[in-house]
Amino acid sequence: MATISISTDAQKSEFLSRLSRIEAGTGSSKSTLYVGVDGTVMASTKDSAKLKKQAAAKKPQPLGVFAAILSIGFGIAAVGTALYLRFAATGETGPLNNSDLTMATNGSLAFAIALFGGFLLRMPLLKYVPVSVVGVMVGVVGFHNLVHVYPTQFANLFSPVWVEQVVAATPANSIIWRGQTFVL
Repeated sequence: MATISISTDAQKSEFLSRLSRIEAGTGSSKSTLYVGVDGTVMASTKDSAKLKKQAAAKKPQPLGVFAAILSIGFGIAAVGTALYLRFAATGETGPLNNSDLTMATNGSLAFAIALFGGFLLRMPLLKYVPVSVVGVMVGVVGFHNLVHVYPTQFANLFSPVWVEQVVAATPANSIIWRGQTFVL
């Protein structure tokens, strides 16, 4: 039988020195560090790629504010598209009888359009969908103000009966919420 010679003191000291190098490593506590026999410390390529991606995400993005404003505008445009689809596709001529139902219908359709449009434009959905929802809400409660500014264009685009009802029922520079009008 072969005998195995173990130099325990040398191995223990080498092991303890490697442990101390690992503990003194420069990586984050979540990354895996590999310490070679020669004392070199390196992170795994998977962890280093993740760290680079996190560092890039933390950099301020110059178009962030512009993209947020664009998302709000996109939400308002989605309300206009929803109204157009509602009048063009269904042949309706006026608003629904129930103001809550009208608001919910327009808002739901506009949200679906904003979500689908954001998906098509490859916008980071978790980042810009909440901002688009703000735009949809602004459009739902204030779209009638554009009807006061451009009544003939809206009559041609949507429905003349609807434009007449909106101009007669709501004052300019106001917000409509659940059938209540608040003048600004």
